[in-house]
Amino acid sequence: MAQPQRKIENEHNLAAQDAVIEQIEISAPAQIVWDAITDPRQILQWWQEKDIAPIVSWDHELKIGGQLSARWSGSTGKAYLLKGTYLEVDPPKALAYSWESDWVDCGSISQVRWELLPTVKGTLLTVTHSGLRGYPEAVKDFGGGWPKVLRNLGEFISRSADKSAQRK
Repeated sequence: MAQPQRKIENEHNLAAQDAVIEQIEISAPAQIVWDAITDPRQILQWWQEKDIAPIVSWDHELKIGGQLSARWSGSTGKAYLLKGTYLEVDPPKALAYSWESDWVDCGSISQVRWELLPTVKGTLLTVTHSGLRGYPEAVKDFGGGWPKVLRNLGEFISRSADKSAQRK
């Protein structure tokens, strides 16, 4: 499995950067990746920093205008909250939602977009977290977090495929 590839708009001036863009190629069809990023039961298995902030809940109504809320539990017991509204739901090609988290200041609500493109090896997944211009700490925080999230997702899908193959 490939590691996430960073695409940084401006390494030297984080305050001028509007978006963090991360990519990973996953050896699975787009529908498998789509299911992993939209099914709360699966999300609870991979979207976390295992020893730092395990995910506790992911609730959503997967439709344009539908709400989402998620919570992680930090190592000190502090809860981290995410709220959003779905802006695009186009299975298994694209998913976008607003992002309002309480752990980093973005000044306003930012947006996250997942794009899934079929490749010869599986699926190229691109995550773009935008609306960050003027908030260098948010760029730094999300720039460090999204690679871990995508790596966890890729590993989860790989493990799931291995378990599926063993059952056959």
